[in-house]
Amino acid sequence: MLWKKWQTNKGFKDLAKSTSSESGRSSPAVKEEREQSMWKENIRPHSRSPTILEMSPQLIRKKLECVDLSQYVRKTNTDPLLQTDELNQQQAMQKAEEVHQFRQYRTRLLSIRGIEQEERLKVKDQVLEMYGEMRDSLDEARQKIFNIREEYRNKLLEAERQRLESQAAEEAAIRLEPEKKVPAPDTQKKQKGKKK
Repeated sequence: MLWKKWQTNKGFKDLAKSTSSESGRSSPAVKEEREQSMWKENIRPHSRSPTILEMSPQLIRKKLECVDLSQYVRKTNTDPLLQTDELNQQQAMQKAEEVHQFRQYRTRLLSIRGIEQEERLKVKDQVLEMYGEMRDSLDEARQKIFNIREEYRNKLLEAERQRLESQAAEEAAIRLEPEKKVPAPDTQKKQKGKKK
């Protein structure tokens, strides 16, 4: 927003300068020159913001006074300390201790994860073994049922076969009986016919 204000102010200043120069000169060559320069300026994009180098330091300070930079500043100790070898060694030892604690924590977590993964694999193997045993027992029970069913089916088929055989024998016997009875009357008729 500040940049836009600055650009509009700059545009108004340029406009004021051009109007004051127009009133001073009125020759056609100067007017053509001015129109060409204005046309060249219009070709350039107006949205270009000025760089820090183009602004004055007072303006920069003035603009930065209202900006809150406290969120970007790192919070450190209130008392300034001189950076010495002793302080550097102490800070290095603290960092080394933090790294060591982190590595211990990491190895502990990795070992816990490894143990949990082994337990999960054992449970998975147990479940698969249990399902295998259930499948085998189911296959055995199914086979028993199939065997019993096959025996019953065979008995029924055998009984049906015997019934059909007996029925066929009865039918054959019934057929043979009329055949025996039928020729006897024929012979009697022939004998009667010979007597006449």
